[in-house]
Amino acid sequence: ETKADEDYLEQLKKQIATKGLTNAVDFVGPIPHSEVNSNLCRAKVFVHASKTGSLDKVLLEALAVGTPVVSSAAGAKALPLGNWQISSKEAFAKEILKILGQGNQADIIRLQQHVRQHHSLMNLIEDICFQLAQNGKISGNYVTD
Repeated sequence: ETKADEDYLEQLKKQIATKGLTNAVDFVGPIPHSEVNSNLCRAKVFVHASKTGSLDKVLLEALAVGTPVVSSAAGAKALPLGNWQISSKEAFAKEILKILGQGNQADIIRLQQHVRQHHSLMNLIEDICFQLAQNGKISGNYVTD
């Protein structure tokens, strides 16, 4: 963690306090890998505010355990998030409130199944091997240069 990270966290905490949301928002911070799933399972919604173009693994982890995700990351467009793929702070607030208010269990189950079917490690390995074979880079049980 850098000084800039610490300053940013303090700024966020002040904003949360100013808006009277201290009891509604948890800044979990770093946790051991062995505790990731249990933390994600307890979350009512996973808010992912990111400007990256990648599909962050944490989104897949949250969805895999059935935690709804609201994300601004361009890479999240690879997932069928629907209204949970947002582009403005107003949309963030709207979708978070909808999830907290009613939660759409059918959407959560659909996304959980999508992640398990399309983003599992075994499927990834099969896809990589298929692509290597198609490009002549794999022969039998050996990968070639």
